This record gives sequence, structure tokens and C-alpha cells, in this order.
Amino acid sequence: MKKNILTVIFALFFFLSFALGSKEQNEYTEKDYYEALKDNTFSINFEDKKYLDKIFEKEDLNNYDIILIGENHAVSANYILKFDFLKYLHKNYNFNHLLEEIPISQAFLINLYLDSGNEKILNQIKKHTYKTYFCTQDHFDFYRKLYKYNQTQQKENRIKIIGADVEHQPILAYAAMYLIVREKENLKHLSEIKTLLEKLIIMGEADKDIYSIAQKCNKLLIDEEMGEKVLGEKDFQLLKLINDNILSSKMLYAASQNEFNKKRDKMMYDNFRILDTGKNKYFGVWGNFHVWQAPVNGLLPFASYIKANKSYSDKILSVMIQYINCMYSNPHNDYKSEKLENKIFYLTASYQDILEKDKGNLYIYRLNYKDAIFNKMNISGKKAGTGETLITDLYQYLITVKNSPACKKVEFK
Repeated sequence: MKKNILTVIFALFFFLSFALGSKEQNEYTEKDYYEALKDNTFSINFEDKKYLDKIFEKEDLNNYDIILIGENHAVSANYILKFDFLKYLHKNYNFNHLLEEIPISQAFLINLYLDSGNEKILNQIKKHTYKTYFCTQDHFDFYRKLYKYNQTQQKENRIKIIGADVEHQPILAYAAMYLIVREKENLKHLSEIKTLLEKLIIMGEADKDIYSIAQKCNKLLIDEEMGEKVLGEKDFQLLKLINDNILSSKMLYAASQNEFNKKRDKMMYDNFRILDTGKNKYFGVWGNFHVWQAPVNGLLPFASYIKANKSYSDKILSVMIQYINCMYSNPHNDYKSEKLENKIFYLTASYQDILEKDKGNLYIYRLNYKDAIFNKMNISGKKAGTGETLITDLYQYLITVKNSPACKKVEFK
């Protein structure tokens, strides 16, 4: 539950700031918004590469190594955007990694699925992520589509998953650790790790404290040099990283909500830095707060840490999504469909109708063009003072999703 609260709070804060600003305090008029957007609003047509190229023609996407889209979870259209943008970026700009808001261990398991097509792996993930936003039919169907797409690619060109989140389901992390050591022989001092994991994964023997296994494993993983000799450097470091991530999550979930909010994005960034080789190009769809590239109210989003990294400071692009007349699937209410409306730019119907004309249910605003008012506007929708955070400091494009249904409740077979 904790992991979703921050996104909701900031979404409400941000959208209400705009709503109030436009009615009472905003020094920009609705006509200003319209004039700024009328030549910078595009329908999203994934069938027409040239049209997509036109949207980003002033960017040259070859210059970016990370592109992140910020969503509200469990809206069906998110997965259309996710798959089709990923395919477009992979085919045309060599974005070869999908950066996911999932733990390292889940990414390991999903990569195994992408290699094999083994549905048992997805079923295992379903079982342990039920009652979360990432356990919907749309979510798992996305990975099935990605598997089929990858089969059309040369092996070395297939898309891989990188997961940077803290651990939310320790049992899945232990399952991943067990798969790393299961076939290994002559484990020497690491054989106890295999025994501990077998008791849990194979025999179902669990301690009351789910973190106790990670604590025991941690003591056995101290000697990295010896561990790498036994398992090989790659497998040992992955095993240790997953175990460390379990222990980090214990600390995080024991913290207050305020501390949780402060620490989680930094932990995700630290995981990303460990996993990043410096040679990859990443695309991802994350909760909206995480893709903002500047601090807000003293909290630093995941993308702000990346932006502060000299290697990526001018190579990251963030895109937000606003939702009009949409539904989302609420995992805290048996995945029932509930209303979602979080429009950012409040224009009168006449202006909005002109902008939307012939654009369909998916369209995008370009905000960061030369002399755009959004380059001079603070996050409350007013003309920015010296040193204030600008809209385009947070994100550079805004996607509108209209009339999307909620994600479907997952099917268990």
C-alpha cells in the first residue's frame, strides 16, 4: 500500500495546483494555453512512423539514452502506449532495455520468461503480486506480446528487462535466488544458502520473519572473492544484489510513510546505477511522480537522480500522461473499475475541442519547444520567479489518454 500513496498525493497536489491556478491565480490565460498548444498537439499514430518522427523532430531521439513515461497505474491504454512506444524506439533508435518499476528479482524472472515462454513463471509472479496494481490481465498480456515480438528479432537484438525497484514480495526474490543456485554443484560455503532456499521454495517451510533467510544469507555472502570463484562473478553479484534488496526493503517498510517516500526513489536509483552498464538505452513507464526530473516539495523523484548524474543529465526525456474520462482497476477493491480524471491544462470546452479535433483518444502535447510558455511557468501554473522549478524541468511532453477502460482483473487458470 505504501508504494502507491506517494504517486496519488503528488498527482492530486499537482493537478489541483493547476486547477486553482487557472481559476484564481494563474497569470496565463486559457487563450495563452491554447496558443501555446495549437501547433504542438499531435495525435499518436503508431502505424505511421513518419508521423511519430514529426512529433519528436525537434528532439532527435538518438540523443537520448533514457525515455520515461509517467502513468497512473492500471489503466488499459497505458499498455498500448508502453508496447507501441517500446517497439517504435527499439526498431528506430536501438532502445534495447525496458526499465521497469519492479524489483530486480522480478525482472530476472521475467527475463527467464522472455527467453523460454514458460507460462509457469508468469503464474508464479501472479500468485505473489495479487492485490497490487501490477497484477492485471493487461500487465501479463504485455509480457506475452513482448515475448512474441522478441521472437521476431535476432537473439542479440532482443529487448531485456531491467528492474530497479525495492523488493515488495520477498518470496519472489527468494524464488529468483533459488533459480540462480539450483543447478550449481560444489557450492562449498554457499551450500547453506541453497538449503535455506530449498526449505522455503520446495518444502514451503517459512519462518515467521520472512526476512530471516536474507539475514542468514547475508552472512554467507560476505566473502565476495570466494563467492565469485564458486558461482562466477555474474551469478554471485546478482544473488547478492537480490539479497541486499530484500534487506533494504525490510528497512524501508519499517520506516514512517514520510521516510518511505524520501528513501524509496533513492534506493531505486542506487539499484539502477549498479545494474547500468553505460551502454544501454532505456525506455520505461513508471508511476507519474517517479519520472519528474526535479525535486518537488523536498522529495527527489527517481528521474531527478538520473538527471543529476553527469552521464545522463542531457540524455533523459520525461513524458507525463493526463487522463480524461478514464477508468482504472483498483486492487484494493477487488480490481473493480473506478473513475480516473486528472486533467492538467484546464481549457474551456471550445478551446479543448479545437485542440482535440481529429486527434482520437491518444494525443500528445510538445511543451519544451523554443519560447514555449511552459519553459517559463512554475508547477502551479504561474509565471515562474527566479530559481523556481519549471514545468519543463519536470517533464517535456504531455500525453492525453481519453476514454480508456480499466485494466482487466487477472485470470488464474
